[in-house]
This record gives sequence, structure tokens and C-alpha cells, in this order.
Amino acid sequence: YGQAPSENTLGETLLFCWDSIRFGIKNLLAFVLLLIFSFFFPVVGHLLLLAAMSYFLGVSYLMTPANNARMRLGELKKLLREKTCRVLGFGVLAYFLLLIPFVIIFLLPGLVLGGAELFHDIRQERG
Repeated sequence: YGQAPSENTLGETLLFCWDSIRFGIKNLLAFVLLLIFSFFFPVVGHLLLLAAMSYFLGVSYLMTPANNARMRLGELKKLLREKTCRVLGFGVLAYFLLLIPFVIIFLLPGLVLGGAELFHDIRQERG
């Protein structure tokens, strides 16, 4: 994409790790709350759970290229605010592909590359 890879300093790496830990904790809390909600409202709760987890999965595939571009999680969320449907679509696709046993071993590198491509497309559209 016309950029040479840059090495992150130890401080930047620790900040990116902290962002990932916070993102994982938020995912866990959202999953638990939506799972409890889905017990009381089965159809609606499961659809909300699927949508939320697919969106979080899509964002998680976009975090690595964002970190390589030295973009923190808050900046990434601002960038993705207008592109929620694209991230959700990518996440739903990844979610359903993860359900296929043994095939994911071969598809996982493609999902990582797809996340990087989606990140760079969204970033170029924004300018």
C-alpha cells in the first residue's frame, strides 16, 4: 500500500496490548450480558448476540492493520463509525466461516488479509 513497515516502540506496543485487553474485556462483558438477555428473549436475543459478536469479530480483524498504521482503538472506532455495515458484513461472513470445521484452517489467512484490505479501503475512502 505504498508504506514501508515501521517498528513500534515498546511503549506503543504496550499501548496496543492494553487496547486489545480492554477490547477483549468489553467483548466478554457484552457477550455475557447478551447471553443472559437471550435466555429471556430467545429469538431477538440470539439475533442481537449474533450481530454484536460479528461486529466485534470484524473489528478484531481490523485492529492489527490499524496497529501497524499506529492507530489506537479509539481512532479506529472513529474511522469505522460511518462504515458499520461494512464491518458488520465482514464480521458476519467471518463468523459463519468459522462454523465450518477444518475449513477455517485454510480460510483464516484469507480473513486476516481481508481485514487488512478492508481497513486500507476504509482508510483511503476517508482520505
